[in-house]
Amino acid sequence: MPAETPTEALTARPTDDQQADRAEWIAAVEKIADDAEAWATERKWFVHRGPKEITEPGLGTYEVPTVLIQAPAGRFVIDPIARYVIGAEGEIDFCVHPSYYYMMIVRTESGWQVDTNPRTTGRPWSKPTFFEVISELARKA
Repeated sequence: MPAETPTEALTARPTDDQQADRAEWIAAVEKIADDAEAWATERKWFVHRGPKEITEPGLGTYEVPTVLIQAPAGRFVIDPIARYVIGAEGEIDFCVHPSYYYMMIVRTESGWQVDTNPRTTGRPWSKPTFFEVISELARKA
């Protein structure tokens, strides 16, 4: 029997476990998007959610939200990258425009952490951390 090619692996029908993993990952990303949207809205900043399609081996193709935030300090994007990444259990980038400088929101065994690029000690994802990151990224715009 011939080995699967990468294309065949990506288009293979997901198993029940893969579907459960994908559903759990999408819910986790949506929670981060919900948090960012709520916290930005509290400040009366413009927020726009849009869809992003991602294809990953082991999860197939799925859709997650991106969040665009227009704040007085600049324009920011919460951009999901992947569930399967080296050194974490998922990655979402938090970037500023126009420089595209970013910090990573990574999921670890102890929860979501915000790391700088290059990676440093993480800070737990929280409302205070969200506003700290906005300030830090604004200086890099």
